Amino acid sequence: MLRQLWSDEDATTTLEYALLLLLVALSGLVAWQALGRSTESNVDVTSTQWPDPGSTGGGMHPPGGGAPGDGAR
Repeated sequence: MLRQLWSDEDATTTLEYALLLLLVALSGLVAWQALGRSTESNVDVTSTQWPDPGSTGGGMHPPGGGAPGDGAR
């Protein structure tokens, strides 16, 4: 019985495809995690470099004070 299983090429081919699928899935997972870490790092750097809107000396508001469209000039 074991000799018959060992010589069965369909089972061997199925196992090879299953292992190949596992390898592709693991590679995709590792790549996805690396992309996530890279994106998180870029967001962290950008958020620390972006000026705080409540602080003096910058932000998203115009120099005249107030938010755009609130009538303050």
